[in-house]
Amino acid sequence: MGARAVMAALFAVCLGLVSGPVRAADVTAVEGTMRTTRGANVRAEPRADSDRLATLDKDTRVAVTGRLSEAGWVRVSLRDGRTGYIWKGLLADFKKGAEAPAPSGPPRPRRRPRPPGATAPPQPDTPVPPDKVVAPKLMEAPASDGQRADTPTADLPPQPPAPPEMAGDTGATADDAAVPATSDAETAPARAPGLPAPGERFRDCPQCPAMVVVPAGRFTMGARKDQPGGPFERPAHQVRVPAPFAVSRSEVTRDQWRACVAAGGCEGPVPEPVRGGDGAEHPVARVSWKQAKAYTRWLSDRTGGTYRLPTEAQWEYMARAGSDGVWPWEGGPDAACAHGNVFDATLEAADHPGQPFGCDDGHAGPAPAGRFTANGWGLVDVIGNVAEWVRDCPHNDYSETPTVATEAWTGDNCDLRVYRGGSWRSPRMATTLVARAAKPPERGTPTIGFRVVRLPDSDG
Repeated sequence: MGARAVMAALFAVCLGLVSGPVRAADVTAVEGTMRTTRGANVRAEPRADSDRLATLDKDTRVAVTGRLSEAGWVRVSLRDGRTGYIWKGLLADFKKGAEAPAPSGPPRPRRRPRPPGATAPPQPDTPVPPDKVVAPKLMEAPASDGQRADTPTADLPPQPPAPPEMAGDTGATADDAAVPATSDAETAPARAPGLPAPGERFRDCPQCPAMVVVPAGRFTMGARKDQPGGPFERPAHQVRVPAPFAVSRSEVTRDQWRACVAAGGCEGPVPEPVRGGDGAEHPVARVSWKQAKAYTRWLSDRTGGTYRLPTEAQWEYMARAGSDGVWPWEGGPDAACAHGNVFDATLEAADHPGQPFGCDDGHAGPAPAGRFTANGWGLVDVIGNVAEWVRDCPHNDYSETPTVATEAWTGDNCDLRVYRGGSWRSPRMATTLVARAAKPPERGTPTIGFRVVRLPDSDG
């Protein structure tokens, strides 16, 4: 593979978080109503591969009778009296005490109380605004704009989105569905040392990036047989995420980079802005892979936490956030401009050559974080705005890739480093969840930035 690594198209992840057998002690009894935020499958058990009892349309009201402790599923009662489970990420507007049909069968006991002395989650130094989140784009060079996050309900905090539980929108084949994504219920911790619970947000310092904790689980990485993609993005393969980890909500901003320069942890001066993107919340670009790595070292020294660039597998896992499509949103390419800063009509009108999306997001260059809808885990700009450096070196295909997400794939071809997600000027085929490209680690470009992960305290 040449130094200009192939930037091929497409992806499909079969991510789904699956809990183990339901025990009475796992369920906290609640009574209320919620609504579906999209088409949702009701499962016989809280697993993506469990029997489907029903499919509910978007905005269907459903009676909630319980929540599973340390899992992303809600117990519901159907109108015919059956009890089933829906992934929490597909529900909203929980109303405590609302009228709901009584569930069939005996009542489930409440969850066991927390043992004495159990510690509460770490509190953020600076509150993280809950109303701004930017959706992701895929890689090529630059990345896209941010997205605005939904406000979480009071009783059900933000949770990871459903696996392939989005009814009728996956287009998956029978072979693809045979290996659903799961969570390692018996071995994976629901919570990692030194981190809040999955779905929670925090900052380690006022100048640090806002972080979101994502859960442990499994997912299918790469392009499925029925999806576009080149050899560089194949074969699709299962990857295990052994423990929760935290991801910066957006790409590292110019203000956050400026704090590192001022403290002597990053080389100055702050890079020149790209196409007017000189605001405090614009993503920093023109930084090399080595400079991005220096930023993570500074964050680690500054906070005592373990910060890194994400591995490719961590990047795709968090970008998918339960999605198994080409993009982490519904509606295909026509919906791209509601979810990210992509190569659109605005840029095409500026005589930029390439393959644009058929929409207009209003930006002909990088956009500030938080301008677009977040993905299912509340992360913004994973597709578009600026592409994002990851730890891995490029390879011709995925035939020998690690199967554990914490392991970066290095090897002999480390004169290049991979970047993902596409940018504001990447062609459509390079702005997907599976597209990959690579550049020399000493080179910064106007279309590449980065985001960071924080590992549990037990990891290095």
